[in-house]
Amino acid sequence: MPHNRMQRKDAARNRERLLAAASELFTSRGLEVTLNDVAHHAGVGVGTAYRNFANKGEVIRALFADRLAEMVVRAEAAVLEEDAWTGLVGFLEDSLRAKRDDRALAELLTTPDVGRDLADQARDRLGALVNTLVHRAQEQGTVRADMAGTDTVFLEIALGAVMRCTNTVEPDLYRRLLAIFLDGMRTRDDNSLLSPTPLSLVTTHRIVSGHTR
Repeated sequence: MPHNRMQRKDAARNRERLLAAASELFTSRGLEVTLNDVAHHAGVGVGTAYRNFANKGEVIRALFADRLAEMVVRAEAAVLEEDAWTGLVGFLEDSLRAKRDDRALAELLTTPDVGRDLADQARDRLGALVNTLVHRAQEQGTVRADMAGTDTVFLEIALGAVMRCTNTVEPDLYRRLLAIFLDGMRTRDDNSLLSPTPLSLVTTHRIVSGHTR
C-alpha cells in the first residue's frame, strides 16, 4: 500500500509538472508547441507525457477550459453593466489584455482544428453575449446603429496581429489602435453608413473556425 500511494503521488506530481510546463510554453510560444516540447520543458520522459495525455488536445482542454470559462464570465458581467458602452469597452479591454498575455488563448479562438470543440462552445456563448452588449449600447444611443457584434470579432483578430508584431517592442501599442476603433463605433451625427453589411454570427464563426466551405 505505501508503495502504491507513492506511485500515485509521483503520477500526480508529474501531471502537475506537465501542465505547468505546458502553460509556460503555450503562453510564450502559442499552440505550435508539441507534447514532446512539454515533456522536455517539464523534465520528464516523453513516455510519461503520453501516459498522462494521449495528445496535445487533451493538454489544451485541461489548461484552457477554465480560461475560456473566465472570458464568458467577464462577458456576462459586462452585460449586467448599467451603462452598455462601459460594459462593451471593459469587455473588449479585458479580452484583448488576456490574449496579449497568453498567446495560445488568442490562437485557440482563431485556429481551426486545435481544441475546436472547446473553442466552438466559447465562441457561441461569447458571440451571443457581445451581440447583446452591442444591441444594448445601440438602444442607449452610444453605438452606431449599423455596427454588429460580429464586427468586434474581426476587430480582435486585427488587433491580435498588431500584438504579435509589436509585443517585444511596445506590448501596449494595441491599446492605441483600440481607442481609434472604439471612436469609430460611437454614434455619429453625419449619418454615414458602413459598407459592406456585417456578417452573421454563424458565418463569422464558420470563418474563424475554418469551416469556410
